[in-house]
Amino acid sequence: MNPMIYVNMAVAWVKARLAERTSWDGGALIAISLMVILAKPIVSLVAWAGLAWGVYTIIKSELGK
Repeated sequence: MNPMIYVNMAVAWVKARLAERTSWDGGALIAISLMVILAKPIVSLVAWAGLAWGVYTIIKSELGK
């Protein structure tokens, strides 16, 4: 069989899925989930920095007192 038949079948399948609203919903859900998974390490570092800053501001004395 000609490999281009499989390529044409795949292109037709993708075009059919893009015409469906549920495919757009699924794509949006996948994109949001990937953003959360990829952002988790960054958010964790920011949380540690916030924790350290909070401890520092409690411990340090105010200037002029």
